[in-house]
Amino acid sequence: MQTIRFYSFKVRETFDLDKIADYFKKTRSLKWSDYIVLDNHLLESTLKRTVKGHEVILYQFGVVTFINFYEDEMRNFLSLIDQIEAIDYTGFAKNYEHFELEVGAFGETLYEDLQTIPHKQITEMIAETTAKSVGLAHIEMALQQLMDQVEPLLIQMSHGRVKVDRRTKRVLGEMISFKYKLAQSVGLFDKPSTSIALKEWHEYILEYFELNDRYIILEGKVDDLKKMLFQYYKFNHAIKDRRLFIFEIVLLTFFPISSLARSGALARFIEWIVHFF
Repeated sequence: MQTIRFYSFKVRETFDLDKIADYFKKTRSLKWSDYIVLDNHLLESTLKRTVKGHEVILYQFGVVTFINFYEDEMRNFLSLIDQIEAIDYTGFAKNYEHFELEVGAFGETLYEDLQTIPHKQITEMIAETTAKSVGLAHIEMALQQLMDQVEPLLIQMSHGRVKVDRRTKRVLGEMISFKYKLAQSVGLFDKPSTSIALKEWHEYILEYFELNDRYIILEGKVDDLKKMLFQYYKFNHAIKDRRLFIFEIVLLTFFPISSLARSGALARFIEWIVHFF
């Protein structure tokens, strides 16, 4: 029996897969594919040693998955990738996933009550799911940071103090685009083969990393934040309308306007009122 190890790390916002493929002289037969696989033959020249059962899969959304790598091997490979596209180590220790697959003497899967199938049929599926879990964790952190920015705006609104500035507009813009990024960057619901065994494994691995539940929670938070922000803008515009209405009433209470205008006091008075409101 042997254990196949999967490690996934978020190391960039996105990968330029064409650039990486060119470096390793690997032809991408499917240009629309959002990942690239580097097998033993390509890795041996990189690691300067004979390797067996090693694979690296780089996903367009900035996650790399190592299969059967040890820590020093992963470090060496990332150092190489860093020369092609700069690696971001900021959240390296936080944004990672690990999974181990037990395999029998004949290469069959040995895992709880799931159907026994050749492990090679699900290796890529597991690698992709660990990568998606890391990508989703990165989005979860980004959403929390966005919520931290929105909270002060909501507090201001509750006290009747609102101000539409460049920062507020930027936060709203990020909020509007966040749901689109959430769905596009991870692609959680891609379907596997029609094989019953593969479907069973796919459902298990999604449940193992709680991807569906985490996605639903994130989607709900995004929708709630959008509603709160639009309510903020609605409230802000209502205050502006009320101030303009009061401004008109105040002006009409001063009579005669013509005498104010002749004395030059009207201009000064209007300037003061505008500043006040």
